[in-house]
Amino acid sequence: MTYYNNQNQSGFIINGVQEPYVNNAPNEWDLYTGNQGTMAVSYAYETDLVVSTLAQPNPIANAFLEAYYNDSIPARHTCTGDGNAYGSSGFHLATGKCTDKRRPETACQTDPKYFVGKRFHYMLPPFATIANAITYRSYALNPITTTNLVALLSSFCSSTSYSVNTASNPTVGGTTTGGGTYASGANVTVTATTNSGYTFVNWTENGNVVSTNASYTFTISANRTLVANFSQNTTNYTVTTSSSPTAGGTTTGGGTYASGANVTVTATTNSGYTFVNWTENGNVVSTNASYTFTISVNRTLVANFSQNTTNYSVTTSANPVAGGTTTCGGTYASGAGVTVTATANSGYTFTNWTESGSQVSTNASYTFTIAANRNLVANFTASPNSATRNNDPVVVKGINLSCMIGVQPSLIVAYKFNGTNLVQIPVQVDEVVVKEASAPYNNLGCAFGTINNSNTYDDIAFYADTNTFTGADTNLLFDSDDELVFMAKDAGSKLNICPPPPSGVVGNTTCELELRDPLNNALLGYVYLFQQNGTLNQSAGISYVNYNFTYANNYQTAYDICAGGMTENSTVTTANYSMKFTKRCIEEELKITAGGATNVDILDRHQFFVAPNTCFRSEDTFSDSRGTVVTSKNGPVRAIRSVMGANSGVGTQWTIKFTESRLDYQMDFRVHPIGGFFDVLDLNPNAVGMMYYNNQNPGGVLINGVQDALITTNPNNWELYTGNQGSIAVSYAYQTDIPLGTSSFVEAYYDDGGTTNPQHICTGDGFAYGASGFHLATGLCTDYWATASGCGAAASYFRLHRRNYILPPSVNTTQAATYADYSNNPITTTSLAALLTSFCTVPNYNVSTSSNPAAGGTTTGSGTYTSGASVTVTATANSGYAFTNWTESGNIVSTNASYTFTISANRNLIANFLCLIPSSPIISGSSDVCPDSTYQYSVPAIEGTTYLWTVQGGTIVSGQGTNAINVLWFNGTVGTISLQQY
Repeated sequence: MTYYNNQNQSGFIINGVQEPYVNNAPNEWDLYTGNQGTMAVSYAYETDLVVSTLAQPNPIANAFLEAYYNDSIPARHTCTGDGNAYGSSGFHLATGKCTDKRRPETACQTDPKYFVGKRFHYMLPPFATIANAITYRSYALNPITTTNLVALLSSFCSSTSYSVNTASNPTVGGTTTGGGTYASGANVTVTATTNSGYTFVNWTENGNVVSTNASYTFTISANRTLVANFSQNTTNYTVTTSSSPTAGGTTTGGGTYASGANVTVTATTNSGYTFVNWTENGNVVSTNASYTFTISVNRTLVANFSQNTTNYSVTTSANPVAGGTTTCGGTYASGAGVTVTATANSGYTFTNWTESGSQVSTNASYTFTIAANRNLVANFTASPNSATRNNDPVVVKGINLSCMIGVQPSLIVAYKFNGTNLVQIPVQVDEVVVKEASAPYNNLGCAFGTINNSNTYDDIAFYADTNTFTGADTNLLFDSDDELVFMAKDAGSKLNICPPPPSGVVGNTTCELELRDPLNNALLGYVYLFQQNGTLNQSAGISYVNYNFTYANNYQTAYDICAGGMTENSTVTTANYSMKFTKRCIEEELKITAGGATNVDILDRHQFFVAPNTCFRSEDTFSDSRGTVVTSKNGPVRAIRSVMGANSGVGTQWTIKFTESRLDYQMDFRVHPIGGFFDVLDLNPNAVGMMYYNNQNPGGVLINGVQDALITTNPNNWELYTGNQGSIAVSYAYQTDIPLGTSSFVEAYYDDGGTTNPQHICTGDGFAYGASGFHLATGLCTDYWATASGCGAAASYFRLHRRNYILPPSVNTTQAATYADYSNNPITTTSLAALLTSFCTVPNYNVSTSSNPAAGGTTTGSGTYTSGASVTVTATANSGYAFTNWTESGNIVSTNASYTFTISANRNLIANFLCLIPSSPIISGSSDVCPDSTYQYSVPAIEGTTYLWTVQGGTIVSGQGTNAINVLWFNGTVGTISLQQY
């Protein structure tokens, strides 16, 4: 049921939940009503107490009177009944006076008071009104009076007249007839006639329905005030919405609506577009994506969108850098068609385009529509047998690498950038120590006689080796003469993003190495060096070469330097070849596996002898006499084998550096005058069928054991052996003060005499198959230590560089000449040390913020930021407003006033605010009204607000849902108006 009283006319639902109520005074009336029935209660009081109330306090009062209401479980008063309270109401009297003069107390005898509280309960049908309660109160307080008159029965019979008043609600809804004055007991008919656009609803009296027939007949026995109620017919209208352009976004809210309904249509943008406005017949009707209106006609609305002009960057790079070039990286507007092109350099073919390691195209010319930043890598593959720098090691001396000076060598690690990440690559550091020539011999007298440091070689640079007598570097940190080595093929791109430092490195400092080909200054790539914390392996888990030296673990105790003749079974193995050494100076096996070569041994000996047809001095006699191993080192990038001792030329030294596809021989010829020297690569019968070429004989000859007439006047610049057995491209370079280019000093050598007519038969198998190399013919002394004429300070010097590229079958002379150029012009590096981030090409992006509406609040966080930075924008609402959300291109991106994101593009953010509706709007309008009259009531209009009016004691004629209504008040009632806004 619902409970009302004169102080709380809005009423309460009786539900066992206490509501706050007004009790400024005792109630005049209560009303309980529902489908259970109605009880109208009236109160009256008789007393001589001086009563005070909250509404009318009295300083001399001796009693206090107020209303009481309790609707709580359990009840505030649980002494009687079921202990619960459901709509308990009444009054409360509080007094210290006596109201029973029969009591013996003094106060009762001297100043007795009286108090009579009266309650009148009317039991009525369901759903009575407040007006009924008020009426019944008047009935209770004004009881029926009687007048006594004695007369004849007929004298009491008189004709009484009653009036009938009729009205229309609303007035425009229709007309009424039948009002007037009628004799008591007459039958009266009132009729309601509807106007166009309206429908008759019912007849009501005092708000109560008395008939639903437009023609209402009744017997009159009292004055009647009847209202004919009409409702406006519902007209439906259609709302049609669309998008322009269609790709710009979507719309909602179209459909059929009743006339007068509030309709909201909403436009939602697609990615890459911004909402502009709503138009109808080409006219702008709203600039808000959410547009609300009251419908009264059919509407055809178009949501207009504009395409964003967001710019995106395209970054392109080549992998490897030496493989080719790329074009068309740059900045493009969103939605633009972009074509990037990859062009392979000589010796390479294009493979594919990748992004973040995933293939996106196999076409060298790749076209796409841009909708985000792109980082594209063009991948190239070296053409089979083509000459590329991939076979070359990159050697950087410490003097050119100041960024790593003073670092422990084992803590230097290398990385390449693959377009997405920094990836570790193999690197090694070979320390160099400067000592006298006697040091590798352990200063034994068998090598240099009586040891006298002043009579031995000073300042010879050796590769340090703690396993031999050469020993460790005197400076255990990376210094100016140490060498850092990695393979050219492992170089990557230049950093164009800012990755975090790799795991395991120390700090954020790196050394960028830029690699270039000195032949044409072509960029070959970049390598990044870091100092690690000891958790990383310099090899990066890769080993390009494996050198197994027989005395690797016991050289100092097991190797006899003075006696010589120490046998070995030392091997070198890479993915492209394998070799074997059986003594210090004896190299007698070479198998080529590169590119599908047959993997057969084609080498008889790498021969060293003084003159043809004499066996006085050779690699055999060198190995069987005094001599030492200077360095034996196995590294992930290269292995080093350095030996010393050639009979009386105890200072003559051979150093070989083995990499994956290349052998670098360096011979330091330190000997007294002996008339000459030969360095010859002699093949075995397995090489028959291969072709031999050199720069003096580019037409080539077949290796078949039959001597051919070749030009040998000058030393060769390059040589080439090739066949299905594989290929060897040889180049020569000399460091000497002995004149070259004459047959009397340095000349080429070639012998293909086979088994019948070899020039040199002293070592190996005694045959000559494609034996080639050089001949040094000189009587000059090249040994500073020797005591012969022309030695000492007058001695000449001679150093040979022989570099053998081990290659697949079918290499041509152009490639061989190219490899010679490569070997004689090593890759150059430029180093630069700085913070890792300084090498990154990092774009900047703009953040723009604004408020909607502008008066709603303020924003912060606009500005320019580096890509990848964390950005926070903040919205602060002004008084009377509340923050709603952040939007971009009409889409909600955050509902937090403080919005943080990582920036990767320009951002245009709008902080949206909502105008706060006052919690207690002031209703304007007349409070003094005449019955059956219409009045207007209103509140200030607020855009986007919905209004719900409630009227008691009258009816809303028009305006429901708006900020203003017209109300027809009934006769004899108390009217109330309430409003909800949202």
